[in-house]
Amino acid sequence: MLEGSNPFHEVWYARLMLRWIVLLLAAHVPQATAGENTIVNHIGPTTCPPGASLVGGRPPDGLREGCESPDGTKTGVWTEWYHSGSPRQRGHFEDGKEVGPWVQWHANGEVRIQGEFRSGVLHGEMRSYYTNGVLNERGSWKEGVAHGPAEAYFPSGKRAVWGQYAGGVMVGNWWTWEEGGLLVEWVAYPDTSGLGSAILREETPAGIRFLFGRVNDRLPEGDWWAISILSGGIVSTPPPIRRASAPSAPPILSRRPSQ
Repeated sequence: MLEGSNPFHEVWYARLMLRWIVLLLAAHVPQATAGENTIVNHIGPTTCPPGASLVGGRPPDGLREGCESPDGTKTGVWTEWYHSGSPRQRGHFEDGKEVGPWVQWHANGEVRIQGEFRSGVLHGEMRSYYTNGVLNERGSWKEGVAHGPAEAYFPSGKRAVWGQYAGGVMVGNWWTWEEGGLLVEWVAYPDTSGLGSAILREETPAGIRFLFGRVNDRLPEGDWWAISILSGGIVSTPPPIRRASAPSAPPILSRRPSQ
């Protein structure tokens, strides 16, 4: 019997534990692969829309080149380069706002970020990559707000996090894995309130234990319970200090291509 609890809590946590065990047994951890990108070392000539003028310059004369309308508004294609001469980023402007596909490269020529804009805001799928070409993050956006599946991978290509956003808020099931493929965290958000249920796996001097409880915007709160693999039994425990390890912001939010 849970200390200071009631039979309803026992049933609820037992169901959580059962679901966790099923996930551990059945979860398949996909792996991202390299080679999805093409290394770019050359950018062709910039052609400006009618009435616009070419400004700036490309290496060795400059590091930024693009088109401007007579009033100075950015339009057409804009490209930036590293001091080494390799491309840094490239995309289109329309009436001073980013539109269509944008690509940003690492200094070694591998794609760093790619995605699309609509009227200056993110819209559609966005991806980021490590310098070795392996997928780092992938997320979906709708008119500047994270909306849809989101996932993150380790540099080795093993999946680290998977979940979903709705209107910029984490919803549904979020899973977190160690690089070796072990599922270490599951958080379930039934709606867009930020309130959810969580199971966390912890390594302790006494062995492995699982923590069960509630989260509010990824912060543990309220009553939490722990079960030890070695000793068994469910006991009351203070809420863990750490946040649930889903991304602190929607993927790629802080690294949009046009910055």
